[in-house]
Amino acid sequence: LTNGTTDYSVCGRSSKHTAETGLEIPDDSPQARIRGGQEAVDSWPWMVEMRGAADGEFLCGATIISSQWLLTAAHCLRAGKDDGYRKKSVNEFQLRLGLTDRKNTSHEQEVFIEEIIRHKDYIEATNQNDIALLRLNQTITFNEFARPICLPPSHDRLSQRLPFYNANQTAFVIGWGAERKGRSDVLRLKQLKLRIQRQESCRKAFENFTYDGSMMCAKYAEAKGDACEGDSGGPLMQGVVDDETVWTQVGIVSWGIHCDGRKPGVYTNVARYVPWIEEVMSRARNVSDAAQPPLPGTADSKA
Repeated sequence: LTNGTTDYSVCGRSSKHTAETGLEIPDDSPQARIRGGQEAVDSWPWMVEMRGAADGEFLCGATIISSQWLLTAAHCLRAGKDDGYRKKSVNEFQLRLGLTDRKNTSHEQEVFIEEIIRHKDYIEATNQNDIALLRLNQTITFNEFARPICLPPSHDRLSQRLPFYNANQTAFVIGWGAERKGRSDVLRLKQLKLRIQRQESCRKAFENFTYDGSMMCAKYAEAKGDACEGDSGGPLMQGVVDDETVWTQVGIVSWGIHCDGRKPGVYTNVARYVPWIEEVMSRARNVSDAAQPPLPGTADSKA
């Protein structure tokens, strides 16, 4: 609290969501699908909808990590096969915050991208280093429906004593993506409870694909749910209970095989990139836009 009022700039707070169930509702509530997931009754306040500016088509998710920065997957920022997989420009996206139901705009904030910074080592063919930052041209108004999620400690500061990334721990993925491969996206935000998998198990599951330390994987316990088309760029989250539940983004939805949970979903391991995120944001704060040198990534900005 600040002067008796809630400080919405504090990261990871959401009174509506518990660390073990994701919501303060029974586990046997009616199920919808992220694929296999539960409909989110209340907003996850750091979730961002990314859609095409020209046609309004839903594209990906992103997350608020500060008042002017969003985190997403690098592959969300390229055009499709019919458009030559080119890099999209900042003007091709429309971003909306404060949504649970995409048709209910009562708490919506629309924001605009000033600059796209893809990780310089992103490899499109294998989705290695599948991470990007979006710098906004305005400041987000934080409130109950729009506030930042916390970032984890950097990878070199992690240990098994910290409640992140350990095998079989609970994590949640959220998104508006398709219920099944090839289907259209959904209007209400969905969430799915997963278990983080051991890296050895992940490598074995994807032994015919490129799977490296920039990635992590998580799986639905009953093998009938996973993130799917359109969920890309959204968060994989872990909730840690202190005085209240604090949510941390440990992964970014990146890729997978099918959408049915037979194999784990693969996520960009955010802890591996915390130093890069901090460097990009710090340099942007300390250097005026007019004199700013290239940021440590592949940057696109408005003309």
